[in-house]
Amino acid sequence: MLKKFVGIIILILTIALIVIMVKSKKRPNFEQKQESQELKLITENISPIQDNIIITANGNVNAKWQSELKSEVSGPITFISDNLLVGAAFNKGDILLKVEAINYRSQLSRQKANLALAQEQLLEEEIRSQRALNDWKSLNSNKPANDYTLRKPQLNTAKMSLQAAEADLLVAENNLAKTSIRAPYDGFVVSRNVDLGETIQTGTIVAEISSSEDLELMLPLKNNQIEMILNSKEKNIQVFEINNPDKYWLAQFSRVEQAIDQKSRWRSLFLSINQKDNPHNSLPIQGSFLQAEITLNLDIKFLKIDEKSLSMQGEIWIVGKDSLLQKLKPSIAFRNNGNIFLYPQDSFNYPIELVSTPSTTLLEGMKVSQQKLNGKSYQNQINAQSQEQNNEQ
Repeated sequence: MLKKFVGIIILILTIALIVIMVKSKKRPNFEQKQESQELKLITENISPIQDNIIITANGNVNAKWQSELKSEVSGPITFISDNLLVGAAFNKGDILLKVEAINYRSQLSRQKANLALAQEQLLEEEIRSQRALNDWKSLNSNKPANDYTLRKPQLNTAKMSLQAAEADLLVAENNLAKTSIRAPYDGFVVSRNVDLGETIQTGTIVAEISSSEDLELMLPLKNNQIEMILNSKEKNIQVFEINNPDKYWLAQFSRVEQAIDQKSRWRSLFLSINQKDNPHNSLPIQGSFLQAEITLNLDIKFLKIDEKSLSMQGEIWIVGKDSLLQKLKPSIAFRNNGNIFLYPQDSFNYPIELVSTPSTTLLEGMKVSQQKLNGKSYQNQINAQSQEQNNEQ
């Protein structure tokens, strides 16, 4: 009997303990105000602006003129200047090489003799023609004389012979001058193919030379960047060493390629770098890899946004009326230096609230609360949102 009563007592005590625990549990306060579920986003005000646009690109600098010096005469080489050694510099007009000229002097002397003979023959024919005319008038004063009687064909032949002799003399003088090969411009020697004492023929490549007075920088650019440069009224161009921005040169727009590269879909723009525009700086070494900054002043307004503000789908998000999200597919003018320039839409009232770093969880019509982007004070928040976006993707 005692065992039966002990079991009943334990059961009663257990039930009592459960009731006490349930009653002592804190009940929720249903009257407590629910925490706001609105999504918090960082936004910034943007409006169309007209600002200087800077286009940067890298390229190799090369000589504007690169030539192969060829001999236009034949004969043994009698002189090679030290300025024709590989790497040596020369000035325009310097004599770089001489070919034996005795044969060409002899040819010149013969042509001078032929010219003197032609002049004498013409003088004789003029005298004979005049004498024939006088004789005809004295004997046949009332009849006209024919050309053969007056020796006009012989006179014309003498005149043409004189002209040919004068032309041959010019050729002989020119050939003699070509026995001395002169520098066509200021430059330096890239390679030399002949040595002193060798006999060369007409057309022999003597050396390869490169200009040092005019350089060109070739820049690969997108076609829309080329169009902006062509449409810009004002261009300020500087080129500088990538590892040493303090060393720079002024450059001038030269030309653009008229075709788009079929592989890269880019076009090449050429800048001219010369000593005239940089009187106090020596020109860059040919083959150097330089960076160019082209500052343009366009009469067009753009929406300038950070590239992080463009979603993976090529859309931007704005906070519209009643703090509701709205997405747009913008028309991109160009990208440059981490920024994207958009064509503004006339249907909007500016400024608009742009979501600085949109994520993939945004939905149109979503209610949001916004925190204005102001300088660098929210940079940590922007980085945090960017990290969150990357994690989601």
